[in-house]
Amino acid sequence: MSIIERIRSKAAAKCPVVVLPESTDERILQAAVELNNLGIARPVLLGDNKELQALANKHQLDLSGIASHDIEALAHSESLQRYLRTKKWYADLSESALIETLQGRCLCGGRCLFNVQGAQCRP
Repeated sequence: MSIIERIRSKAAAKCPVVVLPESTDERILQAAVELNNLGIARPVLLGDNKELQALANKHQLDLSGIASHDIEALAHSESLQRYLRTKKWYADLSESALIETLQGRCLCGGRCLFNVQGAQCRP
């Protein structure tokens, strides 16, 4: 077994969740499809779901089995907002400021999404 095969085997055994916030980039979509098809990770795409599907169709990529979350919907998630309120740098923001922050910071939304849902996440 080659070193690449051993690495893939170990990754497949753990099958970590990988959040991909720059999902409107064709290369990111291709990587998500490959990770999913190889079974070495569970990719999650962040972005406008219709835009993601249109881009996938344009490049003939099959997103079946790949989770996606609309960042706009995430920004309005009560559980995500509750989680952020536990962080001192977000505690004093108004609801509208918090939503605006989340809409502009896709990566922050992705990290928080998985903290709220109980998945492990590293900064």
